[in-house]
Amino acid sequence: MGEQYKNMMTRNKAVHCRMHSHSYNTPVALKSINLISMGMKHAIVFSGIIMALHTFTGCASSADDQKLAKEKENIAVVEKYIRAVEAKDTKIMTDLLADNYIGFGPSFTDTIDKAGAVENWKLVSDKLYEKIDYQRTVNIAATITDGPYPGDYVSDWANLKITYKDGRGPVNLSINAVYRIEDGKITLSRSFYNEADVLRQLGYEFNPSETK
Repeated sequence: MGEQYKNMMTRNKAVHCRMHSHSYNTPVALKSINLISMGMKHAIVFSGIIMALHTFTGCASSADDQKLAKEKENIAVVEKYIRAVEAKDTKIMTDLLADNYIGFGPSFTDTIDKAGAVENWKLVSDKLYEKIDYQRTVNIAATITDGPYPGDYVSDWANLKITYKDGRGPVNLSINAVYRIEDGKITLSRSFYNEADVLRQLGYEFNPSETK
C-alpha cells in the first residue's frame, strides 16, 4: 500500500509539472507575457521622457531665475541713481555713470557725455534747483537685442515736482527715462518730457516767429 501511494504521488507530480510547463506555452500565456514585456518597455520609455522633461524644465527655470536676478540688480542701480538725483548727490551719480556714458534727450539733438552730465547736475543743484521730489516712479527691465544700442535696459516712468531756488514754480512734470546697464553702471540714457510744458509753468509764453 505504501509503495502504491508513493508511485501515485510520483505520477501526479509529473502530470502537474507537465501541465504547469504547458500552461506557459499556450497562446494566452504567451500573449500575457508579451503584454507585460511591452508594458515594462513603455514604462521605461515614459520614465525617460519624464526625466528629460524634468531636466529641460529645470534648465529653463534656472535661466529664468538668473534673468530675473539680473533685472532686479539693474533696477536697483537705477533706483539708487534716482535717489542720488533726488538728494542732489553728484558723487553717487558720478560713481554710477560709466566712463563711456552718453545721454540723449529730451530734445532730438541733445547729447551729453559723463563729464558734461556731472557738471550740469552740479550746476543745477547749486544754482537752480532747491528740491527735486520724485512723487511716483515705476521701473521695468528688458533686454534689447536689435537696433544700434542693444543691451539690458531699465525704463523708469516718474512724476516729478521741482522747486527752484529763485522762488519760481514749483514745476510738475512726467518723465520717462530709459537706462542701459552694464556691469552695474549706466552706459546710456534717454529722457523724454514736455519741455514746453515746463517753460509754460515757469511763466514763459510762446509766440510764433514772423515769416518773411
